[in-house]
Amino acid sequence: MRKGPYPLSVHMGLVMSEMARLQDVAQSGKGPDTASVTAMLLGMQKYQAFDRVVPRPDVETVWAQNQISLKCLSAQQEGGAEADSGVLLLVPSMVNRSGVFNLSRHCSMMQYFAQKGLRVYVLDWGESAQDEKQSCLNDVVLESFLPALRYIAETEGRAVHVLGYCMGGTLSVAAGHYSDGLIASCTFLAAPWDFDFQLGQLQNRIKFWAPSALQGLGAQNSLSKDWMQTVFATLDPIHTRDKFIRFAHMESGGRDEDIFVAVEDWLNDGVDLPVQLARECIEDWFVFNKPGRGEWLIDGQLIMPEHLDFPCLVVASKSDRLIDHASSLSLYSGLRDARLCEPACGHIGMVAGRHAPEQVWQPIAEFIASCKVN
Repeated sequence: MRKGPYPLSVHMGLVMSEMARLQDVAQSGKGPDTASVTAMLLGMQKYQAFDRVVPRPDVETVWAQNQISLKCLSAQQEGGAEADSGVLLLVPSMVNRSGVFNLSRHCSMMQYFAQKGLRVYVLDWGESAQDEKQSCLNDVVLESFLPALRYIAETEGRAVHVLGYCMGGTLSVAAGHYSDGLIASCTFLAAPWDFDFQLGQLQNRIKFWAPSALQGLGAQNSLSKDWMQTVFATLDPIHTRDKFIRFAHMESGGRDEDIFVAVEDWLNDGVDLPVQLARECIEDWFVFNKPGRGEWLIDGQLIMPEHLDFPCLVVASKSDRLIDHASSLSLYSGLRDARLCEPACGHIGMVAGRHAPEQVWQPIAEFIASCKVN
């Protein structure tokens, strides 16, 4: 039995809140639709009882340093694609695990790019709170990200195409500043940059909860995954309700069911963050907006998009409920050599949605193919 959706107490609270709302509707004489609560509970129970292991393409760990590691999937020729189209590094956020790039055999961004002839690596942050070289943003960029990037470039003998997702995209700007020829191109997928925009639900929610989080950090060694998981769970209660209702009615054993479970398993498997790193992300990014205001420093140097000297692609969606479209556009406007892709996919949908391959992955593959690598 799965213990999720996580935190279960928060999700059950959403159910109780919905029941209270329906009771108010009943008292107003409009008549409640209790079927929605029943369907949500059935969907949650179905997820908990799901007993099939969702298969995913095999990967191997090829490099490790403390908690951080690189996982690799060899290029596979498909549909006439050249067997060697370059090297790609996928960089996830640090609050969720790298499995988002390899969810299942039905949905694997990693496998998709391998089938396009790319040698694909995934950066896995591991348990960041247990890694002294991930204690702060300086160390994450200089002591973790760059050594991994350097290993790939030296092993492959060429510059690397980088794709940073969400927070991984923001970190990729800083890594690009210090990359010194290691990066051939960079794709920023749903990556926040200007945190002053008020429409992004994640930005608003973190700003709202920031005082409680910062106060609690003083007595802890890390920011518990419970805090971030609660933030995510309460972003959009109606969306949470509706997705479990949809799952309750999905065909048993079908592709959509497997992908739903794979995504939920990934969402429910959060990571604790080192206390200093968490404080910097909350204060420097979400509260004081140092990236957007041109004040973000790594090792004493300003991190500015215009400093990047390689081709870039910014993927930003107006359907993204977490990262405001304008926040990502601010990154695009600051880059010297950039293209823009605006799919009609949500934040997770860009990686795991039904339309991701044609609206997101294919444009990225075409962009990478267009970049000349020495």
